Amino acid sequence: MFLSNRVAQVEINTRQQFVEESVRLNKVSNQLIQSLANLAAQTNDKEIAGLLSAHGIKFTIKTAVVADEVLSPKQGDVKVKSGKKKK
Repeated sequence: MFLSNRVAQVEINTRQQFVEESVRLNKVSNQLIQSLANLAAQTNDKEIAGLLSAHGIKFTIKTAVVADEVLSPKQGDVKVKSGKKKK
């Protein structure tokens, strides 16, 4: 009985560690995607935009018009949407 409880505890701890690491990796992944989208928008880099699109990530750019001049997007002016469906 003791051994089966111990095995179950080890399995639960392993799963909990996996969940915690997944949350941390998801945050890093989201920051990387946001940075790439910002870079693609600021430099009009079609290759980076294509890379993101190939992985189901789309982004929109907020632009500002001042006296008939379109300003370049700044950090934070890009909204990222993931096209991937959650399982």
